[in-house]
Amino acid sequence: MVTLVPTLILLVGVVDDIWTKKFHNRLFVGSLLFAAIFCLVFGGLPQLGVGIISLVTAFVVMMPMVLLKVVGAGDLKLMLAFGLASNWQDVISVLMYSLLWALIFGLVRAALDKKLVFVFKNVGDMVSKKTVDTNSLHRIPYTVPLFFGWMSQLVNEGRWI
Repeated sequence: MVTLVPTLILLVGVVDDIWTKKFHNRLFVGSLLFAAIFCLVFGGLPQLGVGIISLVTAFVVMMPMVLLKVVGAGDLKLMLAFGLASNWQDVISVLMYSLLWALIFGLVRAALDKKLVFVFKNVGDMVSKKTVDTNSLHRIPYTVPLFFGWMSQLVNEGRWI
């Protein structure tokens, strides 16, 4: 049960993001309420405190990424709800794993689109501080790497849904 609620929150976010290309505020508020009720029912106020610390951790780590436009605000909202339903260690691990998954998905997508050369050219331009051709940037819904990051965390720790 402990891993089921964060998994459901991420799954709802993935489906909404893939279907509509955003994470709706109604789902965000509903996910927060669901996570808060879960915390109170299964762990009481101490678990809610752990969830709030995790939510703040997700905010502190992801807000710079949102400001730099690495991820969208919907991804931040999804991680806030996920954080409330989990712990700060899972939040950090999921974010680290999700960066690796995003790299893999991005490279595979670029290779399938036969635009892998543009990826490396853009990385070179970023490193040399030249202007980057924003038309050739590849975008993927980051909720999918977040979900895969959570699955990686569960497998790594031997936990199951």
